[in-house]
Amino acid sequence: MPKLFLRGLAVLVLSLDVAGCAQFERHQQNISMQDRTNSYRKAIRWSEYDIAKSFIQRQDESAYEYDADFYNAIRVVENEIESREMFSEEGFAKVYSKVKFYHVDYNTVTDLVDEQLWWYDEETENWYLDGGFPNYKAALGQ
Repeated sequence: MPKLFLRGLAVLVLSLDVAGCAQFERHQQNISMQDRTNSYRKAIRWSEYDIAKSFIQRQDESAYEYDADFYNAIRVVENEIESREMFSEEGFAKVYSKVKFYHVDYNTVTDLVDEQLWWYDEETENWYLDGGFPNYKAALGQ
């Protein structure tokens, strides 16, 4: 009887340990996602597009190209993350960011909501943006 009890206790302890590890891993992914999305937000806010581009890695491995002249003429007034939805089991997250900006040729502040899809790469243990920069052209009606 004591052997059966000890075996059951060992199984219980191991299952709690595994559950605790999974919860800790999800917590670490959540912190990493918040850090990455905040760093990306700051890069966009200060028009550091070369830095912002380093956060973009598309899942289909296609290259992301952008019109540097156009983006260099954009001035971001405000960029705030409105919400983050993390789906850690599936390895992706959605981020909604409100961006206020103007183009130097127009001097009219325009708002847009930038919907971002982020995915988690288990190899590098990093989050990447599967998309591109905010679509300023669409918001400007171009």
